[in-house]
Amino acid sequence: MYNRIELQLAPSHRVGLISAAPWLALAALSASLAISLHPLCGVALPLLLWQGLSRYRLRGLLQGDRAIICLTVRNNQLQLQLGDGETVEADCHAESRVYRTLAFLKVIDPARMLSPVPVILLASANCQTDQLRPLRVWLRLKAPAIP
Repeated sequence: MYNRIELQLAPSHRVGLISAAPWLALAALSASLAISLHPLCGVALPLLLWQGLSRYRLRGLLQGDRAIICLTVRNNQLQLQLGDGETVEADCHAESRVYRTLAFLKVIDPARMLSPVPVILLASANCQTDQLRPLRVWLRLKAPAIP
């Protein structure tokens, strides 16, 4: 029913900052609490900064074995190509949001039963606008997502 759709992702600092933003906000909160209340409030600061940096590298710069570098739709099935070359079939979670130039996808690998992995698609940052449109249409017209 659908032609093959391939969306190659490119490294993007903006997407990396969006991915790291929650961790960096928590790190800033931890630092401000450590300064104003008690130094023990800053114990988690290195861990929070490390998590933010790892999200920035994984989702923004696409570095690492588990980084998603390509999304492909074949035979009405979404497939993810990872940084280590492995191709994994996945489904979109119901909490995914698709907009004109932005898509927040939560993809889940049903074979592994892991928690959903976020994928941020930002037109003109990590993917081309003309490549994002067919994927947006497919996501809106496909069968219902996983609840």
